[in-house]
Amino acid sequence: MNNKNKEFFFDGDENEVAVITFTDSDGITVQAEVIANVEIEEFNKEYIATLPIKEVGKYKENNMIILEYSEDEEGNPQFSGITDPQELQEVSDIFMEYFSS
Repeated sequence: MNNKNKEFFFDGDENEVAVITFTDSDGITVQAEVIANVEIEEFNKEYIATLPIKEVGKYKENNMIILEYSEDEEGNPQFSGITDPQELQEVSDIFMEYFSS
């Protein structure tokens, strides 16, 4: 995560939240607050944990959504779902451990 994006997502004013909007493969558009990020060397990828701002379709307000994070050539954030079930489970476990400590 480049410094500009890290500052935007996590170093802002305490009263501000970073919100992203994404559309899933079913065409559901979700606004979600970014709550954490982690880089996992095993997968050589970065991930973000988000919480939906409001319930939309299958996305409930208190259910964490984990997305793969990358950047385009200009350093703009890109988000995508995790399609590999084993990768998703391992990343979920890492975030759950992070939030429980």
